[in-house]
Parts: sequence; structure tokens; C-alpha cells
Amino acid sequence: METSDKRRSELVELVQFCYGDFFDKSVRSLDFLTDELTTDEFEIVSALLPSYNAFDGREVGRALMPYRGRIAHYKFGRAGSPVLQVSFPFWTHQREGTKPGTQGVRIPEAETRSLMDEMILMFKTTLHADEADRIGGKQNSIYAWWD
Repeated sequence: METSDKRRSELVELVQFCYGDFFDKSVRSLDFLTDELTTDEFEIVSALLPSYNAFDGREVGRALMPYRGRIAHYKFGRAGSPVLQVSFPFWTHQREGTKPGTQGVRIPEAETRSLMDEMILMFKTTLHADEADRIGGKQNSIYAWWD
């Protein structure tokens, strides 16, 4: 999915509104998530927050670029502090960037678990997340949170 200028603009406005305290606004949201984002869209909105405690939006965005096309989508937001959810596909046609109508094959669970473990480790070590783990009850989702 290619990001339109309108969608890009609206995503930037949403994140600036919800992180209003960083953008000289009188309102903010301490508890929100975007809808599904591609890797490219996440890189755009995360760069809006170059520094929030240990969260460096530019660094996180760059670190996730090698995962483009390997994940299903991201959701970015705030649980007081920055939070990122990553969803992984069950089938190859569910990967971001796959052309509609593409026939997919089942992705082996071991492959997905390995990718999830790799990202969790990266969030904790390289990207200094305070928490990073699987999301309870969601078989193919992880989260990272920076306080």
C-alpha cells in the first residue's frame, strides 16, 4: 500500500495531536494507537518524536526498515509513553506491500517465532525499550514500550 499525501498528512496530524505536549498544544492523548501502518508510514510518524526518554523515533524508524515486507503492520501510539505494536502475518499474502489478489502460502510458525524473538531482542537491547514482549492472547503480535 502506497501512502497518499492526504493519508501521510493526516497521520502526522494525529500523532502531533496525541503527543500535543511535544508540539505546543494544549491537548494530548496519553492512551491511543494509530490504525495499521506500513513500515514507511511508521518511519514518518516516529520521526516526529526524536527524543522521548529512551525512545528515539528516528532511530526506531531506521531500525525497522529491514523488516519492510516481512511484517503485516505496525500500530504506534502512547500508553503514557511511546508504544509500538507489531503484527506478523500467518500467510505470505498478508505481508505488507503484497499486491491484492496474490495467492499466499502459510508461513511456518517457527519462522514467525524467530522473527518475533529477533525483534523483541532488538527493541530491548539496541533500541532501549523498557518493555518488549509478545502481546498476551494475540498469537502473532509483539509490543515495545519506552518509559
